[in-house]
Amino acid sequence: MRTWTLTKAALFQPLHAFGVIAKRWPASTGVGCTVVKTAAADLFAQKVIEGKEQIDWRRNTVFSSFGFAYLGLWQYYLYAGVFPKVATRAAAVLGERAVAPLLTFLDQCVHHPILYFPSFYLLRGYVGGETAELSMQKCQEDFWTNLKALWVVWVPSQYINFKYMPTHLRVPFVAAVSAVWCVIMSVFRGESATVAQKEEIQRMQELVAAHAVAAAAAEAAKAGRTAPAPPPPNTPGPLSSAPPEQVALPASLAGEKQGVPDREEHQQPEVLSDPIHGGCMPMPVCRSFA
Repeated sequence: MRTWTLTKAALFQPLHAFGVIAKRWPASTGVGCTVVKTAAADLFAQKVIEGKEQIDWRRNTVFSSFGFAYLGLWQYYLYAGVFPKVATRAAAVLGERAVAPLLTFLDQCVHHPILYFPSFYLLRGYVGGETAELSMQKCQEDFWTNLKALWVVWVPSQYINFKYMPTHLRVPFVAAVSAVWCVIMSVFRGESATVAQKEEIQRMQELVAAHAVAAAAAEAAKAGRTAPAPPPPNTPGPLSSAPPEQVALPASLAGEKQGVPDREEHQQPEVLSDPIHGGCMPMPVCRSFA
């Protein structure tokens, strides 16, 4: 019993202390959480997801500034300033039960499509050296895919946020959910890359085995002998055990080899570092969710 009491105290005392600090300095706490989370999410995206050897500190600074200005100051004003006033009027007209669904609708169907997506694409384009016109074109092309990916996670998350969280904890709650989402997406991407790499190796082995059978048949035809029967389906060819990188393909298969994406591309899919949705959002989702 004493062990459980100590464990519970160790778990909940830091949260209680954070709640006290957030209640006393709500704006500073919210902005601080978004800046730290955004900077950490971009570093995570660069090193773990994209596999960069050198950190792009300019990019990290730009995203951190976005975390300060938009995700921190603006969202605190929206979630802790504007939305409570909307909630008061909505409760008087529609009833208390309609408040959380209404705020979730305004956030996910008005705020994000109209303000967040364009702002983020313009920022991403600035970091990548794109023109504003090109950035907005990409935003329009990816709009519905991004919106559906957004709703899967953030409709239930924001409903919980607006239903149960006090106003001074709403911005930190968003930062916490997005940090967890970043880890989930990174694990998902790693598993996807592994599967794609295995499929690539299997395809190359099949090409090598097919070439070996064709070469044996040609030699047998020249010698006037019967060509050996091809191996049954799913049976490795005589050269299938050799790694595809160590087998020199003939000119007839060289063109097909060139059409196969490099294995490294499967390990490093295009990543859109998204500071609010967990540091990474495939586009669409991440052209494949920062």
